[in-house]
Amino acid sequence: EVLPDVRIRTVEREEVEREHKIRAQATATTANVGKLRKKGRSTTEKSSPPTSAPPPLSLETMMTQGEGRANKGLVLSHRCLGNEYMPAIVSCVRGCSFLTAIRIDSNNFDDVGLGALLITLRDLKGSRVTELDISNNKRLTWQAAKPLASLLADDQTHTKLHTLTMVGVELGNKGVEILGPAVAKSHPLRSLDLRRCAIGDIGAAKLSAMLHENTELEVLRLAWNNIRAKGGKALAEMLRQHPSLMGLDLSHNALGDVGGSYIAHSLVLHRTMEWVDLSCNHLQVGSCMALSEVVRGRMDSIHHDDGAPGGGEDGGTADRSNTVVPLRSLTIDGNEISFLGGYWLLKGLASADLGHTSEAHESSATASGPATSTCEITMNRCSLF
Repeated sequence: EVLPDVRIRTVEREEVEREHKIRAQATATTANVGKLRKKGRSTTEKSSPPTSAPPPLSLETMMTQGEGRANKGLVLSHRCLGNEYMPAIVSCVRGCSFLTAIRIDSNNFDDVGLGALLITLRDLKGSRVTELDISNNKRLTWQAAKPLASLLADDQTHTKLHTLTMVGVELGNKGVEILGPAVAKSHPLRSLDLRRCAIGDIGAAKLSAMLHENTELEVLRLAWNNIRAKGGKALAEMLRQHPSLMGLDLSHNALGDVGGSYIAHSLVLHRTMEWVDLSCNHLQVGSCMALSEVVRGRMDSIHHDDGAPGGGEDGGTADRSNTVVPLRSLTIDGNEISFLGGYWLLKGLASADLGHTSEAHESSATASGPATSTCEITMNRCSLF
């Protein structure tokens, strides 16, 4: 007879208890609203409220007056509020149908507190919220990815996020694995910021695989993680099949010369990328040779499209995936590319036959051409001499 695994039952029980806590936090909000308002009215009679009390003025009242309505955003950044304030925030979100942005970064919310807000956004009919910033809530763990994935992936959700910022949330590879399928299904999402989220090569590969399905994302930020050459290769394969990405931030990782070359080669044929940041990635001459081909190859594609039938101003309207956009900004600060690396980058700019500006901490060079586009390469602290 096979005995049941006690460890599996323990994990399942913990998951059920956590889900019950999140739902209890959300359903208790309505009951707490009256108490919060009573405390708000009673503050005029008390000299000083206790430190653990909610704000004396309800957030709903604050948002329906003055700058709140004008900006259409709930901005509570850097307040260190904690979970005891979450009922008031949820009440504000429910009562202010005009809200388009919620910024609760740098507070003290944990997985349970944030889960109550995310469930409310998922079930709130008529929600107009398109921007959510939950950065630097240090008590959040990879468990926060579960209600967030439910918000992004649920076909019945009433909140369609366009911008999601999670800087400093310790998702790790496990959290990205949970969040990845939701990102793949969330076609309204345009900007995803996962800086300082403890993502490694495994997480980068999981995210890249999911982004093959979501071709609407325009900006991806993965700076200050632990992505190495293997993760860079996975991201490069994603870039080859992602027609809409316009900005990529991979600074302060550990791509190395091999990983940087993978990224550069994938950008040569990319048609919409406008800016790339590869600062502090241990790039060397090999990456610079590949990046010079990015600038030169993209400009050649633009000139070729301009001369092709239908590519000019009078040739009709082409769809976005067939329009080549010039690379306008390339940042490689903090990489010891040496004089030879700088030479290859400037050679690529000169070969592109267009105006460019190159700024460096130790040296700078400028050349101009008759073209209408400009590519700027920044090489601060690159040991050019």
